[in-house]
Amino acid sequence: MLNGEMYAGVIPPDEPSVAALLAAGVDVVTFSGDKLFGGPQCGVAVGKKDYIRLMGADNLYRALRPGKETYALLGAVVDAYLAGRPDEIPTYRLLRRRPEEVRALAGEVAEVFRGWPEFRCDVVADEALVGGGTLPRLTLPTFAAQVSRAGTTPRGFAATLRKLSPPVIGRVADDGVRLDARSLLEEDIPLIRRAVAPLTSGAA
Repeated sequence: MLNGEMYAGVIPPDEPSVAALLAAGVDVVTFSGDKLFGGPQCGVAVGKKDYIRLMGADNLYRALRPGKETYALLGAVVDAYLAGRPDEIPTYRLLRRRPEEVRALAGEVAEVFRGWPEFRCDVVADEALVGGGTLPRLTLPTFAAQVSRAGTTPRGFAATLRKLSPPVIGRVADDGVRLDARSLLEEDIPLIRRAVAPLTSGAA
């Protein structure tokens, strides 16, 4: 993160940002370019020029340096931050989503299964793991569609969902499968509907 204010309410206030560490006089700070930063999968090192030059002069750099595609993607993400347009970065948008937006998406997932007597589906509050090496235990409030299917165990139902095309990935919890809506996009709903169509038509 370029500064702590961008992720206020998401990142714990006691977790220093990269900008805060550099301002405090840290020589070099390393962090992941994907996950919380929202760019391509890569490692980023920022800090004092003398130390960065030493890294670039090491023979190991030739093996570890990223390709042009990584530079281009990372540059686009940095430009979006610097221009004050972080909403263009998908990771940023998903982390900063409003609860009502996530609840609405969970409701749309639930509607895919409702109306079929073999399915029971409710919208439930849950916690989503942000993941990644920076804050592996950080959770954010979310909403999920809790789905169960008559005549099958939650694990069996989860396995059935994974075998669909495209696969529908959920988490077994409370005698059902939870489909977390925090990282779903609106355009994913038709894909889920098409994937589960064989189940609701009795073909699977």
